[in-house]
Amino acid sequence: MTRRGDPLVDRTAPLGHRRAARPPRLAPAGVDGDRVAAARRAVLLAPDQAADHVRLADAFEELGNWREALRWYRTARRLDPGWSVPQLGAAAVHLRLGASAAALEILETLYRTTGGAEPVGDHWAGALAAVAEQVPVVREDDVYYITRRSELQQMRPLLARAAAVAADPAVVERIAGIRRYVRRCRRLEFTAGWLRHPGNPWPYGALGGLGAGAVAAAGFAWSGATSLGVVAVVLLAVGAYAAGRAVLIPRWRLNGWAYDRQVHRATATRPSVAGPVAEPASHGSA
Repeated sequence: MTRRGDPLVDRTAPLGHRRAARPPRLAPAGVDGDRVAAARRAVLLAPDQAADHVRLADAFEELGNWREALRWYRTARRLDPGWSVPQLGAAAVHLRLGASAAALEILETLYRTTGGAEPVGDHWAGALAAVAEQVPVVREDDVYYITRRSELQQMRPLLARAAAVAADPAVVERIAGIRRYVRRCRRLEFTAGWLRHPGNPWPYGALGGLGAGAVAAAGFAWSGATSLGVVAVVLLAVGAYAAGRAVLIPRWRLNGWAYDRQVHRATATRPSVAGPVAEPASHGSA
């Protein structure tokens, strides 16, 4: 997990960010069973009361029965279209089910119809941040690692929109933390530890450009030919550029290389069922 003002970070290890933990939803079974039964009775007695349907949806949500919760939130929404509570509940359940597009559509519409009411904005911001944190492919439990440029490109607009509509300090700080991590992963970092990595072709370009440039420069010094001087300058410039690219690597790329190597080492040193520890094998991303 990264923090503002990090000291020296190991550039041979992947840099991840810890996703915000979801609050626990489960309560003792007997209590939830009583809540569901009581809410069902209330719905049967007053089937046109949206509040009773919301209480039933809440009870199912506490049980983790997302589909039943969504069903009753939708019913409450039909009974009282102007009430924001069932819409917020439905959006939260959609996120739980992985239907992020449906959740964001509900919250954006609600935000606009309520004129940007503060609680609605915070719910929308939280949902946008949650969707952004689902973008990275590489993750371990609640820690994720940005390892692709496309992930940065997907996350940045979601987080920018979330920051624009959030008001609650806790939500604002959560979004700010994710954005700091995204900025860190965009940053070029100086490292000479990956010069031999197969995914880093720039050292060869640097050697070729600088070597050829030196030869051309020597020819220019000996013959004084202007054309050789121009060629030498161009080749040396190309070599210098390649040398810079070889040691200045974006953090997201380092994350991918480091994570691949970490997984490879863990796999290669895992004891086999029938024999001794396996010898490390060659790996394209090591």
